[in-house]
Amino acid sequence: MLRSLAKGIYATIPILTTITVLFGFMGFAGISLDIATVLVASIALGIGIDYSIHVIIHFNYALKEKGDINKALKDTIMISGKAVIINVVSVAFGFLVLLFSQIAPLQNFGLLVAISMLGSGLGSLTLLPVILILANRRKKIIAK
Repeated sequence: MLRSLAKGIYATIPILTTITVLFGFMGFAGISLDIATVLVASIALGIGIDYSIHVIIHFNYALKEKGDINKALKDTIMISGKAVIINVVSVAFGFLVLLFSQIAPLQNFGLLVAISMLGSGLGSLTLLPVILILANRRKKIIAK
């Protein structure tokens, strides 16, 4: 969808950061790898790439339309950022319901998915815009 190896790599940076922090948290909290917790990385990858693609595509569109990186970034955060935040909050709270389960692996799964949702969303709205600014700072865009 991005038709660029560089943009694909940019999209994976927040996800890889989230997964690294997530497994670090698991080690720190003493949560062992089991069938439920191993699935968290694949869920984080799938959801995180969705957030990154939304941000990158909107940023590219806004940059072509506005011709200014700061205006494009503001437009991206105000439009796609709101959608990402709403998605993060709603899905994270949906998985946090698993904390009330009687089965400990399901409790861990719900907590870890919620943490990965928050991490992926925050990474896409903080780390990814910095990467996009650095990647596009030398381009001169002419506004339409």
